[in-house]
Amino acid sequence: MFDTLLEGGWPEEEVDVMAAIASSLFNRVSGSQTEQDSHMNRVTMDVDPIVAPLDLPTTVPMLDTNTDTELSGQPTELPIELPTVSTSLPSNTNSTSIGKPSNSTSIAPPTAVQLYKKIPPKRPTSSELYNKVPHRTEQNYTSKLNGPNAFFVMLKNDWFSEEAWEGADSVKEILSENADYDALMTNLPKLLETDLSSLKEPRQDYANQDEISKERVQLLAACAVHYDLDFGLVIRYLAGEYTANWRDKKPILAAVQDLVTEEDYNHTERILDFGCPANFNWEEPEENKAIFLRQGNHPSIKAYVPIVTKTLNKEERNSHVVPFPRYFVFFSPYARTTPQTVMNANSADKKARLCWDGTTTHAPHEISMNQITPTENEAAVTFGYVYMAFCIWIWNLRISYPNIEILLAFIDISSCFCWPRIFPCLAAAFGFIIGPLFYAANAMVFGSIVSSSS
Repeated sequence: MFDTLLEGGWPEEEVDVMAAIASSLFNRVSGSQTEQDSHMNRVTMDVDPIVAPLDLPTTVPMLDTNTDTELSGQPTELPIELPTVSTSLPSNTNSTSIGKPSNSTSIAPPTAVQLYKKIPPKRPTSSELYNKVPHRTEQNYTSKLNGPNAFFVMLKNDWFSEEAWEGADSVKEILSENADYDALMTNLPKLLETDLSSLKEPRQDYANQDEISKERVQLLAACAVHYDLDFGLVIRYLAGEYTANWRDKKPILAAVQDLVTEEDYNHTERILDFGCPANFNWEEPEENKAIFLRQGNHPSIKAYVPIVTKTLNKEERNSHVVPFPRYFVFFSPYARTTPQTVMNANSADKKARLCWDGTTTHAPHEISMNQITPTENEAAVTFGYVYMAFCIWIWNLRISYPNIEILLAFIDISSCFCWPRIFPCLAAAFGFIIGPLFYAANAMVFGSIVSSSS
């Protein structure tokens, strides 16, 4: 951000002052956290309830910066109809129905606050969410803090409000030439005033969803803004199917205890309790994150738009991904993107799949997700031997029972690799950008080096 100001002709000494202000703000915010939040070194702030204004947001902030333009759609404007309110009493100077003359009286029009005053319900604080799903140093991701991260915190806390300090408007004018900054400055005030309560309501008829709801994306964006673009807190807030709370862990573990090795039992318990991967703790260099933002996706994403759109809609309605505006990745230290590709698109006997490419790099200094993901504490991948073991079992079974009919059965589990959930703090680290949206992956992705073992 500060380099952009220098390039725009801003005096160097004033830019230094801004940098000092940003640093001071981060230190002040970090110092006010609870002991647990301080240990995590994550910036979290609670926002008091805000009275909703008259011009409630009606569209989803979807910005497409010339990437995957075939998948971007223009949000639909949803007009708000205001009730007609009478602003005067009937005038009748001869009326004395209560013993006193009724003089013509004008009443000032009600304000937007009077008409639409609605205090949103109290939202859980960051500490309350961490108490439910504690932070784990073994499963954590952040990128190196930079100017855009500071700008979001300053903008949200009114450091760039009108006449906040001399030159604030000029800074915003310069930064608005960048599409990401302009999108944030345009949409942030609306998102801060959005009521999030409907996010916790059950999603009726989700199985018949044909496309991702723009209204839901807006609600999720407002939730992310409330929790300072910490997508791990958003996942904790949503909970339910996003964290697989419906699973009954004790009966599952009891059912498999006598059927698997102790090692596999421990891995199953870990996946049910903490999710995947077993270990991942990385502070990504700022330049490495920027490289993957610039690279975008593989050409097959644009070549097979119908397949991609159908797959994303299915994953979102099944609560395997959480969609947000794409520009949030630029301003959040808790998110990054991984290139996506389509596999088996032209295969006659194999299903086309949207694949998360955590391996490909284009230069020696680039670090991909599969390079940085540890595997030493993951379960051993043994299903490559299953077919041979199955044949041996059938052979021995026939020897033992030569005259009895042997019946074989199998089960095909839909989206089997998505059943293990990714730990909340890592959902945005395993996320990806396609078209106008960023998808935080709260369920295991197809292409991660630890997907098979999970």
